[in-house]
Amino acid sequence: MENKKIVFITSRLPFPSDSGRKNVMYNYCKILHEKYNMNVSVISFADIEYKPCDKPDFIEEVYIIKKINKMTKIKNIIKYCFFSNRFPLQVCLYYDEKSKKYVKSLLEKEKPDIVISDMVRMAEYLKLYDKAYKISNLDDLISIRYKRQLDVNMDLVNPYGNFLVSLPEKFHKLLLNKYIKKYVLKKEIKLLEKYEVEINSFSDKTVFVAQGEADIYNKKVNENKAISIPLGVDIDYFSEYNSKIDKEENEE
Repeated sequence: MENKKIVFITSRLPFPSDSGRKNVMYNYCKILHEKYNMNVSVISFADIEYKPCDKPDFIEEVYIIKKINKMTKIKNIIKYCFFSNRFPLQVCLYYDEKSKKYVKSLLEKEKPDIVISDMVRMAEYLKLYDKAYKISNLDDLISIRYKRQLDVNMDLVNPYGNFLVSLPEKFHKLLLNKYIKKYVLKKEIKLLEKYEVEINSFSDKTVFVAQGEADIYNKKVNENKAISIPLGVDIDYFSEYNSKIDKEENEE
């Protein structure tokens, strides 16, 4: 019997595992291959320069989606976020026609048994291939997280993420005005609430870290397809690491 093939669609490479989210993705890929004998491939935007020699052995193939240029992102935001109210900013910044065609061609080439999208921003790509079991790994309900941010000091809130850095500095002051930010954040919450529910219609399973959020989601969509996969700690690794530290300290 052939091993099942799984494709992970991400907004940044799962390796090196040098941040919290990347560490989660890295270990997803590793466990799916080493424990469940799956052939894992990754389709991803690159947050760093991709070098094939850096690819872990447990990932079979890595395909890099060409970076979406700044003007296309702005057009997406105007068209899909402010005119049609179709996508939240999270999706507008990672989805365009060229990327859609490229990812679709890769999925048709790979013919995976399972496709996993990472976070809200990549969920739209699940629509491109209906011959696989589709999992949307949302991590959390961003709409709820953003609602909490409305109650804190708006000076500390940046609803634009890294996209703001790519814009000319003359726009920074305007976009970081607390009233503008509050308007953008409220609109993003509204679009996220709508889109998060829509994800259920084209996903076979939705994954959260916290069971509480999975329960909230199941109630929202009136189904029981959402599950939680809590973050864990490699006890053996850290026990061995702490033992080495204790030994070194005792030898001093």
